[in-house]
Amino acid sequence: MATALLCGRDQRCQERLQEVLPACGVQTVLLSKDIETACELTQGRHPDLIFLEVLPLRAASEMFDHLRVCSRAPLILLGGEQELGLLQNYADQADALLLTPLPPVRADALVQLALISARRTAVLRKALDASQTALKERKQIEQAKGLVMLSEGLSEEQAYRRMRSQAMERRISMAHLADEILRQGGV
Repeated sequence: MATALLCGRDQRCQERLQEVLPACGVQTVLLSKDIETACELTQGRHPDLIFLEVLPLRAASEMFDHLRVCSRAPLILLGGEQELGLLQNYADQADALLLTPLPPVRADALVQLALISARRTAVLRKALDASQTALKERKQIEQAKGLVMLSEGLSEEQAYRRMRSQAMERRISMAHLADEILRQGGV
């Protein structure tokens, strides 16, 4: 990972991470104390990794939403033992969790473990997104096929062949054709 964004107000935590991250392969560290700056840095610099300090519930929720819109980079949530409840509330939105303050000994190993977890979770999120998109497209194709069957009096196989033929002739995907058919209410 070449670039990391550290977003939070705990200066000691940011300093400690800045010491540890180069040993973990991070060459550039961007700092932000608020979500607006974090989003600007994310859009302009495209960090490979985001560390986000946990905040009260509403603020944290807004930060997650903003950062997920701005970037698909793995997100590691930072918080101390006193914020353990907040960390657990947002564990499903983060790619990894890292308790702070980082101990002076073996901090690099803890960060490395968080990075491994974040990378694996990010890959799984991407695969889940692709599966959900494929399922949505498949449902649209089936709905459009049903509409073609009804409007044209065709069998399921004939409707599918007609749609496939049209998609190939027009050089568009079946999902795109199905979307058009559903919007127009038929072929």
